[in-house]
Amino acid sequence: MTKNETNMNNRTKQWQHLAILLAALGTGYHLHSVAWELAGLSAVTLLLFFVPIALGKQNQLRIPIAIQLILLTMSYLPIIYSPITSISHFEFILHCGSSLTTAGIGFLLIYSQSGYDMGEPVLTISFIAWFTLCFAITAGALWEIVEFIIDSLFKTDMQSSRYLETIYGIKDTRLGVLDTMQDLLINGIISLLAFYAVKIGMGIAYNRKNKDIKLKVDEAIE
Repeated sequence: MTKNETNMNNRTKQWQHLAILLAALGTGYHLHSVAWELAGLSAVTLLLFFVPIALGKQNQLRIPIAIQLILLTMSYLPIIYSPITSISHFEFILHCGSSLTTAGIGFLLIYSQSGYDMGEPVLTISFIAWFTLCFAITAGALWEIVEFIIDSLFKTDMQSSRYLETIYGIKDTRLGVLDTMQDLLINGIISLLAFYAVKIGMGIAYNRKNKDIKLKVDEAIE
C-alpha cells in the first residue's frame, strides 16, 4: 500500500468516527428535546454508520460520503433551523430518509455474509434484494409500534390523533390509522425501490466483474 493510499484510509477512518460522533450527538439532542421521529432517524443513521466498522476489515463496503452528509443534514437542520419542522411534507421526508437508511442497514448486513466481496458468492442476488426489502419493511412496522407505545406512555401525538381528541373532543376518528397506513405505504414504496436498486445494481456489477475476469483469462491464454 502506497503512502497516499495509507493517508486516504486514515482520513476515511477519521471521517467515519466523526460521522458516528455527530450522529450520536444528534440522537442525544433529539431524545432530550422529545423529538421522537428525529431521534429515530438519527438513531438509524448512527446504526448505519456503525455497521461497516462492526463488520470488520473483511467488509469492503463503504457508505458514500454524500449519503452520510445528506443524513446528517436531515438530522441537524431542524436543530439549526427549527421552523423547517412545520413544513407540511417534512414528516414525509423523514420517513423516506429513515426507510432508505434501514434498507441500507439491511443490505450491509446481508451483503457482508454473501461472499460477493470475497469473490465467492454463497447467496443469490435475488435473496440479497429480498432480505433488504423485508428488513426495511419490518423496521418500518416496528417503528409504527414504537410510535403507538410512545403516544400511549408519554401522551404525545406521533400518530396524529391525540390532539384531535383532546382539543376538539373527537374520539371516533381514523386519523391515527390513516397516519400509520400512510407511513407504512411510504416505507413499502421506498423498500421496493431499494429492492430493485439492489437487484439491478448488483446484477450489473456482477456481470461486469465476470466480463473482466473472462477478458483476463482470454488474454492469459493468448
